[in-house]
Amino acid sequence: MITLHLNHGNSHEGVYLRLPATPGEVGEAYALLETLESGPVSVFDATCAVRNLDQYVRNVVLDSDGKLDTLQHIALNMEEMSPNERKVFAGALDSESINGLDDVLKVSNNLDQYLMIHDVTNDRELGKFLVDCGYGDFPERVRPFLNYAAIGAEYYAERGGAYTADGYVLRKQSVQEQNEKDGAVFRLFLRTENYQTLQLSLPALEEELDRAKEILDVDDFAQCSIERIDCIPYLAEMIPNECITVEAANDLACGIDDLHQRDGELMKYLSALEVEQPENFIQAYHLMLNLDDYERVPSSAEEYGKMVLIRHGADDEVINALEGYTNFEQLGEDAMIEDGVRKTEFGLVRRLSYPFPEETQSMQMGGM
Repeated sequence: MITLHLNHGNSHEGVYLRLPATPGEVGEAYALLETLESGPVSVFDATCAVRNLDQYVRNVVLDSDGKLDTLQHIALNMEEMSPNERKVFAGALDSESINGLDDVLKVSNNLDQYLMIHDVTNDRELGKFLVDCGYGDFPERVRPFLNYAAIGAEYYAERGGAYTADGYVLRKQSVQEQNEKDGAVFRLFLRTENYQTLQLSLPALEEELDRAKEILDVDDFAQCSIERIDCIPYLAEMIPNECITVEAANDLACGIDDLHQRDGELMKYLSALEVEQPENFIQAYHLMLNLDDYERVPSSAEEYGKMVLIRHGADDEVINALEGYTNFEQLGEDAMIEDGVRKTEFGLVRRLSYPFPEETQSMQMGGM
């Protein structure tokens, strides 16, 4: 994926080495170099499918600090990239402060932290894109008079990134921070067959959805493709994108927004998601609709033991009477196993309708 033109740094004469390369291919290239001149081996030039990688590779001396190994890893990562990901990689390199091959490798290892807004290549196009997506909440009547270049430049100055010939590349974290700032649960990047694009923040009112269709010039969101989905922390890793539609995403976003307002409910949903591991977006949505079938559980086995007695009709007076004569902790540990209580990153949870099946490895209730 990367073809290096190697020499000893003092002439155009050299050899070519295509990476990733086997130890034998590397040895053969170095043996040929030894027949030309002597001295440190350096990269005179490089060619590859990533338009700007050569500027970060040129003049690198390969006889120190494992730099050839680093280049090998970069080339291996590039083999796994799609054509669009290589474009994102190029933009990500331009958007970061690159001080050597280690920085290049770091970007290639973390390409999922970047996104591209396609066909946005300057401040004016960025400003127009942002306003169409609802940024700044500008009324329709003032839009013909807006300075889109200034709006785009302000956004660019705050969040960084890089313009490329294919679009605007920036870190997802910047978008997630904006999501949190404007209250968005999901942010969908939509594209039509005519390459009209729109960034849609959810939850959205019916009027806002209708206006998005007008901007995209479609009668139905099914006429669009969802190119990218960004959302609030944790959900991105737990809700699969398969079977997603704009309407379903908006329904789920409305539900999650409601969970935010109810103490402990969002944590319960996250716990249920971690255990149930829905296979697609629709299943994740149905899980939220059936959230009453789940219960968050106290982390203390002793407290859970008391809660079990209360479920069976005991009141505070009975609990107080049993204090000192009952091993509430042992009762709680046994009941947790019987009730199928699961430990998650967001706390303990159980399913009310029927217990979660036993895990393959026994649960360490004492550590819960």
